[in-house]
Amino acid sequence: MNHSHKALYGFTLIEGLIVLAVVSISLMVSTPVFSVIEKYRIESNARDVSNAVMYARLLAIKKNKRQFLSAQAKTSKAATKHGLNLSLFTETTMMRRLLTRAMS
Repeated sequence: MNHSHKALYGFTLIEGLIVLAVVSISLMVSTPVFSVIEKYRIESNARDVSNAVMYARLLAIKKNKRQFLSAQAKTSKAATKHGLNLSLFTETTMMRRLLTRAMS
């Protein structure tokens, strides 16, 4: 028998176990990073909304008129960096918008 023509098909058990260990370690290390990123995004959105509410309150006191804050999913480039589109309306602007929608 000639053993010099060894077939090189597939993987050995050791190679498979090493690849499995590397993939498992990579997943264990990357999972907490994703949860930290998600936590940062949520906290940043909460700060954006809180700031917008404080600004609306300030305008309402200053102008002695109601202010309306509208938050929608990101639909334009004018949205905040984390996916919220915050719009501030005065009472007259909001009434005009509602009337326009009702008439159309």
